[in-house]
Amino acid sequence: MIVTLKKASHGFSLIELMVVVIIIAILAAVGYPMYRGHVLKSRRADAKSALVQLTQLQENYYTNNSNYATTFTALNKSFNEFEIIDDTTLKSAEGYYLITLSGGNTFTLTAKPTEEGGQNEDSCTQFTIDSVGRKLPDECW
Repeated sequence: MIVTLKKASHGFSLIELMVVVIIIAILAAVGYPMYRGHVLKSRRADAKSALVQLTQLQENYYTNNSNYATTFTALNKSFNEFEIIDDTTLKSAEGYYLITLSGGNTFTLTAKPTEEGGQNEDSCTQFTIDSVGRKLPDECW
């Protein structure tokens, strides 16, 4: 009686390893853009919350002065969560947006992404809110 012994296989073959690498590459190619889109969308809250908060301050100022403030310093509010760039420009709390103010009989607050925050890759490149409550662009709010 002749007995043949099979040699035991240890490890993976090159083909098995390449299949796993290809599967991981496909998952990464699909998953990363979706992840990046969600990150950009979630960071929009930084601009929205800043604009709403500053709108409330403008309305309080209007109640007391019968006119809207033309500068952020005129609002007489300490902006602990914002970085003041100049009288009409602030950096949002998370630092992803620069907020500018134009005021007088009416006001408009505009948030644009900063260069270092990465939000300039977002499809919503600018948020505005004005004294009558118009929020533009509609699809981004």
